[in-house]
Amino acid sequence: MSKDFSRRSTVNDVCHTMDGLIIDEDMRVLDEANEPIPGLFAAGDVSSCFLGATYLGVAAGIASGRSITFGRHAGRVAAQS
Repeated sequence: MSKDFSRRSTVNDVCHTMDGLIIDEDMRVLDEANEPIPGLFAAGDVSSCFLGATYLGVAAGIASGRSITFGRHAGRVAAQS
């Protein structure tokens, strides 16, 4: 076997979470009174899912797309804050 190859052990882990932190349209995490918590943002599967019951968690790329798209938006909002 070529020395260019390496071996890595892996273990099962949580694939994603559903209906996590409640957020607003700017990815700001909301408190119990539905008010934004200053400086706290969430994107991807740690946040509540706008897709609701139609979420296709098993479809490849869904979680990554949400994380990248909404993470970018959260970053823009955070930079403007």
